[in-house]
Amino acid sequence: MSITTKAKVIAIAPELATESDATFDLYIGEAATSISSSVFGTKTEWAASNWVAHYMSVNTSSGSATVSGPITEEKVGDITRKYVRLQNVSNEESDYGRTKYGRTFLTIRRSRIVGFVAIPPGR
Repeated sequence: MSITTKAKVIAIAPELATESDATFDLYIGEAATSISSSVFGTKTEWAASNWVAHYMSVNTSSGSATVSGPITEEKVGDITRKYVRLQNVSNEESDYGRTKYGRTFLTIRRSRIVGFVAIPPGR
C-alpha cells in the first residue's frame, strides 16, 4: 500500500494535475522513505500528501506559481522599500515555509512530535 496517491495529492494541489505519473511516482516514493507512520500515526497520509505537494510545487514547473517567500522589496510610485530577511528560522522551516503545503506539513509534524522532558532522580 502506498503512503499516498496521485489523486490525493491532486485533491489538495490541483495545479499539479498536469504532471506525469512518473513524476508523481518519484515523489510519492521519496515520501515513503521520508514519512514515518510511527511518527505521524493517523495523520501519515495527510502529511505525505502535503509533503509531496510541497516538493512538487517547489521542483516542477506546474507548481512554481504556488511557491512564495518573504517580501523583500515593495515599490509604490517612485518610492522603493527594501527589507532584510532575518535569519532566526531554521533552514527547514524556511524551506517548508515556501508553500502552503509545506506549512501544513510542518503543522501536522509539530502536532505529532512530543519533546523530551528530563526528570531528575528522586522526583
